Amino acid sequence: MPRQRPAPFAEEFGRRARTLRLRLRQPSGRRMSIERMAQRAGMDRTTLGRIELGDMVPSLTNVLRLAQALEVDPCDLVAGLRAPLETPR
Repeated sequence: MPRQRPAPFAEEFGRRARTLRLRLRQPSGRRMSIERMAQRAGMDRTTLGRIELGDMVPSLTNVLRLAQALEVDPCDLVAGLRAPLETPR
């Protein structure tokens, strides 16, 4: 079965989350790893990876957790995003 193309809003959300994660530094000075960020956000690493790739639309709970872990307002992640009103068949 062919892989479905991610929704543009999911791709953009993931791009924002990844960019913000890579701006954060661990105490060692290294960039924040996806494993460490997932741990901070209380989610599985594979879930965060799928969100960053735009393959998964996060729940509201995960948006809030991720924003807190990224030390940003949730609006920084979702401002301007538009989801389609109809689902393709």
